[in-house]
Formats: sequence, C-alpha cells, structure tokens
Amino acid sequence: MTKKNDITLPTPEDERLLNDVLEDSVDYVEVRGKKYGISWLKRGTIRKFTSTMPMLS
Repeated sequence: MTKKNDITLPTPEDERLLNDVLEDSVDYVEVRGKKYGISWLKRGTIRKFTSTMPMLS
C-alpha cells in the first residue's frame, strides 16, 4: 500500500509568524489603553504576561 504525500506551501501568514519568531521581533501589548513594545522579554515570559493581562483588566 502506498502512502500519498500531500505537500502544501505555507501561507503568507505562516511565513510572517515564522519570521517574527526567528528574528525575535518586537511584540506589542496594550495595558490600560497604552501600547508597549517588548522585545527584551523571553518567549515564555511574554506568554505568561499575555495570559495574565486579561485577568487584570
């Protein structure tokens, strides 16, 4: 039995997300109506921060 391999190209959105991760781009968060750009935080810290913020607002 042969297995059919479907190869699909990534979408432009997938490519943009990959480039953001690889280049360690600035992430923007909004706290009480003011936007902050954060690039110096590690990925795990950013994830923790963004999951905590909805509880505070």
